[in-house]
Amino acid sequence: MKKRNHPRIMGGVMIGLGCLTLALCGSGFYLLSTLKNNNVIEIRKATQAVTQIDIPPDFPPAFYVRLPFADLMFAVYGKDFQQADSPRLILFSFPEKLAPNESQIRAQIQQSLNPRGLESNSKLVRAEPRTFLVDGKPHTIEIEHRTTLSGRPLVQIDLPFKNRQGGPAVLSIRVPRQLWDEGVIDKLIHSMK
Repeated sequence: MKKRNHPRIMGGVMIGLGCLTLALCGSGFYLLSTLKNNNVIEIRKATQAVTQIDIPPDFPPAFYVRLPFADLMFAVYGKDFQQADSPRLILFSFPEKLAPNESQIRAQIQQSLNPRGLESNSKLVRAEPRTFLVDGKPHTIEIEHRTTLSGRPLVQIDLPFKNRQGGPAVLSIRVPRQLWDEGVIDKLIHSMK
């Protein structure tokens, strides 16, 4: 039996995601708009298909996109998600076969979701480890304190977990420092099942 070359396979996946990123930054916004769903009820249904979670009203549903050819979904919550310093929550769900490389895939998808590129150019000031319970199991993640290009303080967390189908998923939360409330975030994360 011939052994698979995982670096080549992942290279192909990353090139494909890079092309998706480039497409989304140009005329591909039309494609995204055809896949984008702004229906609040359907956004919540898509989210609940990934994980049970109680999202606070500070993060109203914005839209979700399901890429049927890649078994990939992301749901975006927030009032003005295109501003680098506005509160936002993004839930990513990936196919099970991509589990070993979720951090690379998450980075590519997040870049494609940020048309102005401000988040990816934020500067890490410090990171603090915190342990949260997700479905009764402890998860230690970094709470990142960042500064946007315009000098505004931002707090970010990226919490990897398993979706209901057993594949990788990531909960990404970005909030301006002055609006950060760890109690609210802790309650939100503890609600996940």
